[in-house]
Amino acid sequence: MKLNAATRLEAAPKMYLWVHNTATGIWKICRDVTPETKDQWLEIFQKDQPHARFVVSEKKPKPAPNQPGERS
Repeated sequence: MKLNAATRLEAAPKMYLWVHNTATGIWKICRDVTPETKDQWLEIFQKDQPHARFVVSEKKPKPAPNQPGERS
């Protein structure tokens, strides 16, 4: 079975670039990324905000260690 471009896009898992807000402990989506572009976008965002914590993930990351909502 041959897939067209639209079908391939729908079949690919959605990935997001998340940034962690250290003041609130909340993760916020920065943008949608693909497996092919995730490294380029991560590099761009890290250059703009060198002290921020970024994660590429399909789902919202768990709270950062030592942040509100984290269980030890």
